[in-house]
Amino acid sequence: MEYEEKWTMHGLDENDPKCIKNVNELKSFINKTGFLPLFRNSIPGFSVEENVPSKGWWTGDESIDPWEWRMILAEDHSIAYGKFFNGASGFISAEWFPYFAQLKRNGYDFDSAAEEGILNLRLVKLMEPFTNGEGVFFSNTLKQITGLGGAFETALAKAQDKSYLVCHSFAQRINKQGMPYGWHVASYCTPEHKFGGDLVKSRYSISVQEAQRMIFE
Repeated sequence: MEYEEKWTMHGLDENDPKCIKNVNELKSFINKTGFLPLFRNSIPGFSVEENVPSKGWWTGDESIDPWEWRMILAEDHSIAYGKFFNGASGFISAEWFPYFAQLKRNGYDFDSAAEEGILNLRLVKLMEPFTNGEGVFFSNTLKQITGLGGAFETALAKAQDKSYLVCHSFAQRINKQGMPYGWHVASYCTPEHKFGGDLVKSRYSISVQEAQRMIFE
């Protein structure tokens, strides 16, 4: 997806046998590959965008819209969704998340990293509501209670890139008449809350270099 091309999506023909046509096929594909960015990037063919039909995006139809699929998969217990790839959104399977956690954390849980002073203060402030790795907060609520203001989005993206937060779910706001309205808002939790601490920390025993090598291969 590129601005200079007027947001042209680079997908497959829906008749292509390799084309992913629904959310269940995408789920299987992510679990097979282990991790997958949402949009086109520097690795040709390695994205959701390049493996689905281009015409379904932003239609609001769950049967064909990959933008809707990301919200469905965010709630799936076998997959994490978030800004894991240098600020870009994508998916990581539960099987491969521990390798990313070790690569990004170098064996430090959030509490340990904060105590050692190796995290910036804005990231520490953002993570304070997630006591003992628990809790689920919508982004608008999290922004309000942390008081980070204009620094909030940067801190939120950093927390995901460091594997300390993942997207939990999406929901629309509710008006006074009890009706949903507007864009869907994302909620966030720790990967320990989503997958369990034992799984997330299960590759702390390997080196960062080994985790990086396995991800690269």
